[in-house]
Amino acid sequence: MVTDAKERPTRLVVVGDGYPKPGDACRIIGESAATSNYLDDSAALVGCLSPADAAKLNGRTVDMIDGLTLVSAPAGETMSPPAGASR
Repeated sequence: MVTDAKERPTRLVVVGDGYPKPGDACRIIGESAATSNYLDDSAALVGCLSPADAAKLNGRTVDMIDGLTLVSAPAGETMSPPAGASR
């Protein structure tokens, strides 16, 4: 838990209106001091309000900042289908 004000992350840069498509619950997160270590040119850094939405992405959770679960999602990937659904 972050208790020292100097350790608190800077404001996240939220980009777009949904990921992987407009209207979806997650959003692309841009570069800031809090996210620079997680940016990768072969993956999208995505922020989701709920861990359940983050788990649907085909990526790996890298951090939780300001209530958002950050996921490094491979470029061109989409969300996983619900359990029991076919692709």
